[in-house]
Amino acid sequence: MSNSFSFELEDEDSLISVDCYLGKYKYDLALDTGASSTVIDVNALFAAGYRIEDAIRIVEIETAGGVIEAYVFQIIELKALGITRRHIEVSAYDFVSNNAISEIQGVLGLDFFKGYKFCIDMTDFEITVQRKVKR
Repeated sequence: MSNSFSFELEDEDSLISVDCYLGKYKYDLALDTGASSTVIDVNALFAAGYRIEDAIRIVEIETAGGVIEAYVFQIIELKALGITRRHIEVSAYDFVSNNAISEIQGVLGLDFFKGYKFCIDMTDFEITVQRKVKR
């Protein structure tokens, strides 16, 4: 069984924005097939009740502005595109203090789709997601 979700692009340089839910909080994350892991603005995590003390480690991540240190949190539950991931690790840093000012609160990386097959249809502006069954 697969689920389909439509998206809109304002222009050819627009990001694919996905509604993501961190508990009861809704955030817009960009679907980033070039990102191996999910990254969220640390301030969005703070608003959802996480604290800096909840970070499980610090890692270096590469951003458009260079390599920076980011906190890694284990998120209780993250939902998007019909997928619910529990205890997923996400990296987080302060976007504003690193000059990453944007309308989105992060990027949904490929780690979120582990165990799923997904297709981004740029003709019909639709994302189709299907759970892969182990054979």
